[in-house]
Amino acid sequence: MGLRRVWTPSPEPAQPAPSKPKPSPSRPPRDLDCKDFRTQREAQAEYNYWKNKGLGDVHDLDGDNDGKACESLPR
Repeated sequence: MGLRRVWTPSPEPAQPAPSKPKPSPSRPPRDLDCKDFRTQREAQAEYNYWKNKGLGDVHDLDGDNDGKACESLPR
């Protein structure tokens, strides 16, 4: 009698480890105030980011609700 071969499945290729979930864009990572920005443009960019996500003024940077954040800061 000849040698008998036993079939063994080849191992599955290693799967890459899942990446860490990204922070949810539904909430800011921390609350910011006008004093956290150097310029009005920086504050406006943050304000616009959350406003464009449909969440409004999440940091309360627009005190008079005119669409301009932290107007007292230098441009």
